Amino acid sequence: MDMLLRSHGLDTLVYGTRKCPVVGEDSTNEEKREQQKWMKDDAKAASLIACSLSRNIAELVLTCKHANENGVRIKKIEENTNCDICIRGKLCRSPFVKDTASKAKLLEIIHSDVCGPMKTESLGKSKYFVTFTDEKSRWTEVYFIRKKSQVLEKFKEFRAKMEKLTERKIKFLQSDNGTEYVNNEFDKYLKENGIQRRLSISYSPQQNGISERKNRTLLDMARCLLIQAGMKPSFWAEAVNTANYIRNRCPTSAQNSSPYEILFGKQPYLGHMKEFGCDVFVKNNAPNKDKFQPRAQKMIFVGYSSQSKGYRVYDPNKNKFEDVRDVYFREGRKRDNDEFENFYVHKPKPNGTETGSDKYKARLVARGHTQRPGIDYDEIFAPVARYELIRTLLAIAVNEQMYVHQLDVVSAYTQGFLSDEVYMEQPEAFVDKKNKDHVCKLVRPLYGLKQSGREWYKRINDYLVNKGGMNAEGDPCIYVFGTNENRVILLIYVDDILLASKSLEEMNEIKELLKREFEITDLGPINTILGINIKRDSDTGNMTLTQRNYIEELIKKFGMENAKEIGTPMELNVKVSKEMSPKDENEREEMKHKPYRELIGCLVYLSKATRPDIAFAAMTLGRYCNDPGKEHWTLAKRVLRYLKATPELGIKYSRNVKQLEAFTDSDWAGNVDDRRSCLSTKPPPEHLH
Repeated sequence: MDMLLRSHGLDTLVYGTRKCPVVGEDSTNEEKREQQKWMKDDAKAASLIACSLSRNIAELVLTCKHANENGVRIKKIEENTNCDICIRGKLCRSPFVKDTASKAKLLEIIHSDVCGPMKTESLGKSKYFVTFTDEKSRWTEVYFIRKKSQVLEKFKEFRAKMEKLTERKIKFLQSDNGTEYVNNEFDKYLKENGIQRRLSISYSPQQNGISERKNRTLLDMARCLLIQAGMKPSFWAEAVNTANYIRNRCPTSAQNSSPYEILFGKQPYLGHMKEFGCDVFVKNNAPNKDKFQPRAQKMIFVGYSSQSKGYRVYDPNKNKFEDVRDVYFREGRKRDNDEFENFYVHKPKPNGTETGSDKYKARLVARGHTQRPGIDYDEIFAPVARYELIRTLLAIAVNEQMYVHQLDVVSAYTQGFLSDEVYMEQPEAFVDKKNKDHVCKLVRPLYGLKQSGREWYKRINDYLVNKGGMNAEGDPCIYVFGTNENRVILLIYVDDILLASKSLEEMNEIKELLKREFEITDLGPINTILGINIKRDSDTGNMTLTQRNYIEELIKKFGMENAKEIGTPMELNVKVSKEMSPKDENEREEMKHKPYRELIGCLVYLSKATRPDIAFAAMTLGRYCNDPGKEHWTLAKRVLRYLKATPELGIKYSRNVKQLEAFTDSDWAGNVDDRRSCLSTKPPPEHLH
């Protein structure tokens, strides 16, 4: 014992106010007798020694049995003898009773739990699912919800369905302490219907183990179903629903029979069950179909209908689900991965300067318009910098005397990583003569694929963030490197990158950082971006934004080269209204051939970029895009006449602007169609040059 104690650096053990010296071979007989007297029949002393050695009483007793040389004898120790330190330092969770057949009656106790949020929304826009499980039968109903506050609504649906089905009443609801369950509205509903609540103790999910385990089982099964079928995560709700349908018809370890059998008193029929995600041909039951139209349409099997005796299928062409009955299944193989066609686009790319020559490009493009949502792609949104943000960055650069440089990413989309499995026909002039029937599996995104823009943004965003770039709050397309005087502001608009900094050295470091990862062309000081011509005075640092080239293209495109110029975009007292819309079908048919919507779109773009002076006219005329009349068309062309007279007008940013100024005004019930007022705000005249 003394060797064991000394190995822990213990020379003296203190119990109360008495000290017990640790004896050794050189100790006197009197010291040994004192230790024996102190230790004899003293369970608390043994507990103290055990605690000091981080051992339990049983281990101490076993050790003492082999420590006869020290004369230690412990005659009797109670099993539950522990000191405060042991309790506080070693207390473990109490074991939970193993799941066995419940003694509860059918529908007496319902267990519920919410699972989520999922990273990917379902095709029905759900992010959670909630389960309600009967303790007796283990029958489970699953509901898909967008937010947790919908749990009470789904419980009401579950209760109404199950109580009518079984002619029994729910007595207890077992759940965790989540606010989706514990709230005044839920409490009131339970009290009104005589349902008692059972809540699991905090940090003890095992007390709600039936629901916790059920959710995990459904997730595991759903994951396997999606992997086996080769389907996107956005189909998770259909997979979970199918998994629950299967589990309700399989025996459980606690019951040795299926929930279906316990609930309905008969064996479930399984002959109708099919392979999740397989191809299914659905009969075309349209009443007025052509005699030579196909009799069936190919869809995807995604489960069993909860509303009728039928199957649930997904139509990739319409991107919607249907419940059908007349079907033919093709199981035993994966769904077809149709390869895409491709073609070459030959297009000159403007240099962006008045003297530079255009670039001529031949680009291989995939026919992405044939892609099917949920099968060939999932999410496609990719953010871009707003025009307001671009102008704000340029204004800050002028006021703080920053350099502004521009980079161009070469074939940006192809520098992303494709996460979807996509196949394409072999490109023309690059066909393998020995394997002409082979197809190409895309590793990188191509222009034309719907997800290419998103994959590119994901890659450059991850890279910039990993290298220390901080996303500006509220906009995902601007990053800040460094602080104070040495900071570099980086802005992304697809493949166009702007850099602003007071330090060319710091800016060049960021350029090199980007060039190490991406193929990039350094365009130097900014000259043009998104069709906006930018001129900067080298002496004053002032910057002017114009779109002369774009305006000249519009004049030519809409045949206004010989039109008379005019000094205002709209007449002062003109009242644009629905009364100007076509009066008969002949006029309406004539207006269908006028590119009214196209012209309005061009004007809106101009107003958002550099010409706020035409914003009111573009906004007003844009109200009538669905049914424009001849007068609307004349007013739209008038705006072009005004632009022809003022092609050099744009926005000017000057240094030392210490306060923001703007003019604002509102009319009173100026819209003659609905008598709403219009509020307008514009910068002062000195900012328009």
